[in-house]
Amino acid sequence: MTIENEQPLDPSTEILTALDHIKPTASSFKAIMFHTSKFTLFNREPKRIDFALEEATRIFSPIKGLVYKLKNHNLVCIIQRNAVISIERCISQLKRTLPADPILNEGHKKDGFYTVFDLGTQWEDFAEAVHEIENDPIYSSVKKQADGTTTQLITNGINLDTLANIEKILTNSNLLSYLRRQPIYWYDGKDKPRKIASHLFLSMQALQDSLAISDPIMANTWLFKHITTLLDKQTINFLPQLLSHNSIENIHANINLRSIVTPAFHKFLHNYNKDKPLSFCIDIVDYMAHPDVLEFAHDLLGQKNCRIIISSINAAHLAVIKLDKIPANVFKINWSPPIMERKDDLKALIKEIGAYRLILHRCETEQDIQAGLECGIEQFQGFGIDKILKKDTIE
Repeated sequence: MTIENEQPLDPSTEILTALDHIKPTASSFKAIMFHTSKFTLFNREPKRIDFALEEATRIFSPIKGLVYKLKNHNLVCIIQRNAVISIERCISQLKRTLPADPILNEGHKKDGFYTVFDLGTQWEDFAEAVHEIENDPIYSSVKKQADGTTTQLITNGINLDTLANIEKILTNSNLLSYLRRQPIYWYDGKDKPRKIASHLFLSMQALQDSLAISDPIMANTWLFKHITTLLDKQTINFLPQLLSHNSIENIHANINLRSIVTPAFHKFLHNYNKDKPLSFCIDIVDYMAHPDVLEFAHDLLGQKNCRIIISSINAAHLAVIKLDKIPANVFKINWSPPIMERKDDLKALIKEIGAYRLILHRCETEQDIQAGLECGIEQFQGFGIDKILKKDTIE
C-alpha cells in the first residue's frame, strides 16, 4: 500500500487514519514534524498556520508528500523515501516562504523548526508523538462545552429576561458586596504558618442571594461563566485600588481567559507598575477550553512579571493532564479524598516541578493540612491553617 494510491486525506482530521494506512509499509516512508506551534504568538495566528499548511502542501506535492495539520498546529509531512527532490531542499524552500520567526533562524546550531523521522527505524517515536498531540484532552471537544454563549444559556434553562435582569443587577451593584479575601500560607509543619498572599474571589452565595435566581449558580456552567465574566471588568477596574492597600502584599485574583483579551484588561496591564506581585487564577476548565488563549495570556502577563495560577484542579484532571506541560507558574489543587488517594502522583509532581509551584486549596481541617504536608506540599489555603494559627495562639 502506498500513499499515492489512496484518496487524499483531510489534513486537519485524518492524520491518524494515514498512520494506519502506512504502518504495514512504514519502512518505505519518512516523516517531517514541523514545530509550527513554537512560532511566536503573532505567527501562530490561525490564518498564518493555515498559510504555512498551504505552502508546505504546495512545496511537497511534487514529491507526493502529504501534509497534515495537528491539533496543536504542528504540521506533519509524510514522504516516500525515494523522493526525486531532496527533503532538505523542500524544507529550505518552505522556510523562505514563511514570515520571519526566531525558530527559522539559520544560525541555530540545532534546527528547532523540524524533526525528520525515518519510519523504518523510528516508527514508534513518530506515531507516539502524533498520538500524544491528537489524543491530548486539552485539544478535545471540551472546548465546546466550556465556552458559554447566550444561546447555550437559554438552552440550559436561562431565559432572556433572566439574563437581562442579571446584567442589570450586576451593572448597578457594588463589587465589594461580592468580593472576599482569603490568605494563602507557607507552612512546613514545623515553623509557624507564614502568610504569603491574599486570594480575591467572588462569593457565590452572596451572588446567589443578590440575583435572587432559583437555579444554583455553581450548578450551571454557562451561568457561572456568564456572571463571572460580567464581573471581571469590575474586578479589573478595582485592582489598582487593591494594589494601593498597604495591608495587601501579594494578590491572587480570579479571572476568565476571555477577559484577558479585552481592552479593559490591556489598559490595566499597561498602567500596572509592578509595584506589588500580582497573579491571576484561571480555572483549569477555562484552560482546557482555550489552551491557545492561555499561551497568549502567559506571553502577555509575563511582560509585567505577572504569574498565572491554574486553579480548581481535581483528581480527574491529575489523571489525564500533565501539569508540567501547561504554560503556567503555579497550580492550585483542590483538597479532596480522591486527591489524597493520589499521594504518590503528588509526590512525583512535586519532585518534578517543585513544591513552590503547588498550592493545596480548600484545606478545611488540620488533618487536611497534615495530609498535604505528607505529600511534600508547603503552600496552603483554607480554614485548616486558620485553626492551626488559633491553636498556636491559645498555647
